[in-house]
Amino acid sequence: MKYVPQFLVKKFSLIALGSMLTVGAPSQVSATSSLNPETGKEGPKTNQTPIKNPTVLINEIKRQKMPKLSSPGDVKKFIAWASRAPVSRREEIRRRVSTMARNNSIAQAMISEFKKSELKDHSRSIVILALLGEMRNGVGAKFLSKFIWEPLPKDGIIMKESGVSSQYYNKELLQVQAVTGLSYMRTGATDKVVLRAASSHPSPAVRAEAVSTFLWNHQSSNKAREILRRAVRKGEEKLIDRPVRTHKMTAAQFNAQLDAYLRKYPELAPPAPVKAKGQKRSDEKGPTKAEVGPPPRLN
Repeated sequence: MKYVPQFLVKKFSLIALGSMLTVGAPSQVSATSSLNPETGKEGPKTNQTPIKNPTVLINEIKRQKMPKLSSPGDVKKFIAWASRAPVSRREEIRRRVSTMARNNSIAQAMISEFKKSELKDHSRSIVILALLGEMRNGVGAKFLSKFIWEPLPKDGIIMKESGVSSQYYNKELLQVQAVTGLSYMRTGATDKVVLRAASSHPSPAVRAEAVSTFLWNHQSSNKAREILRRAVRKGEEKLIDRPVRTHKMTAAQFNAQLDAYLRKYPELAPPAPVKAKGQKRSDEKGPTKAEVGPPPRLN
């Protein structure tokens, strides 16, 4: 498996529709019985409505008619629907949102919904910022341009894995999405904001996203690369050359780009793997069941 440096990996927000797990050994008690299989006595009952199969839910959403988006009163319902919509309807959503580019009242309604969600519903907030970017509206652009410079939180409990608090991490992801939206707008004003973020934003993740999305929305042209080389911080020129995998690219094509990138920047190559003491390779024979012994007794 190819190694990918961590700063090449984009963060994505995933919304799980649910999972159904069957745990335990077979029992003589019917699956629909409320009897406790150990005592044979009646167990507690619930009035909870059975959850639909996730595949059924996805197919229902695919068939749903897209809600209208013509006034501020439609915004809340449209955001809720867009949050659940499958990828197959992405272009349809883009076309609908783009028709509202001159509707400042809808853009303002989306901003209001974002402010309600920012500290309560992270996934919904990400969707709203994405919709604002797709709108290419002046009011939305002004809001996003201001939002990316809001101070990142310094309070909260530091997470060992990332070295920052969850408050910092969540705000950083939102600012990454905001700079993505600004890059998509491709106006002289928004490009200036994106280039400033690429050079001066305190978050490495936001700076990297500014570079990546500026390139992407300017067709990775030589002119765009030259503009970025004059804008980025010294030592961060490597961000401009990062390989990007498109939906048309095969794994082999992307791996070839990644190999070339790591040859150009060998300091980013991973260290050789070291076998930990007592660790067995996958091709080495592991202990037998007898060698492992019985499970510990519980007191």
